[in-house]
Amino acid sequence: MMKRILRLTNLLVAALFSTIPLGAHGVEEGAGTRINVRSLEASRDLDPRGLTLFRPTRRRAPSGFLYPFPFAPHSFRNLDENILWRGVFELGAIADGERTGQAYWNQYVDRDPRILLNDFSLDLFHPESGAFANVNGVSAGRDDQLYWFEAGVFGWLKVHGQYDEVPHRLMNDAKSIFEGVGTQELRLPAPLIPAANTEAEIDTVLAALPFQNLSVNRERGRVGIEGKPLRSVRLFAEYRHEDRKGERPFGGSLGFSLFFPSA
Repeated sequence: MMKRILRLTNLLVAALFSTIPLGAHGVEEGAGTRINVRSLEASRDLDPRGLTLFRPTRRRAPSGFLYPFPFAPHSFRNLDENILWRGVFELGAIADGERTGQAYWNQYVDRDPRILLNDFSLDLFHPESGAFANVNGVSAGRDDQLYWFEAGVFGWLKVHGQYDEVPHRLMNDAKSIFEGVGTQELRLPAPLIPAANTEAEIDTVLAALPFQNLSVNRERGRVGIEGKPLRSVRLFAEYRHEDRKGERPFGGSLGFSLFFPSA
């Protein structure tokens, strides 16, 4: 009896994986930024069908909050006799404010006062062959930009990719008394002398130093291909790369002559 249950379970798992369609691979961490909140899109209407046709009311999360209704997709239009298309973009601007200089306010987002291409999307579809292509972007040209694309033939082949950036701005008022920060040699600026300065002399030099911005910008990209040569066989390959550039506030000390008079 146990062997029959195991065989039945294996058959159900095999059938489940053999029926997974191509096109289920989406954007990893949501298609939005701190400015572009995808639940507040102005260019899309809510889907009147809700989450399911079997329940007219909204469901609640375990915490009691209502699940939001999904957005209705934009309708396709004829590009020619054989190709359908749909597209949308949202354009605006960001004005300067009192909090633009605060690092925490701009920690994971680019709020520089300039033109904002909030998002854009373009879809092409060939119904006869099942070929499709779509390109999407959020916060184009900014430090928190996000792009992704998919193209292929439904049920047979798909190529997909994604590129996004996230700025981690730590502080805008950092100061370092040393010269040569980021290299293997640190030097005290004149007129300071190693181990022979008063607190007032150090404060005078620090007051004259300009503020520095400390931030780390994360850039990540991936590209992949999926194929289904047979009904029960699915092949896929993907390449990912992530890079981080910037500075973080690290510091420390090795010792003080105050505690080691003989040193």
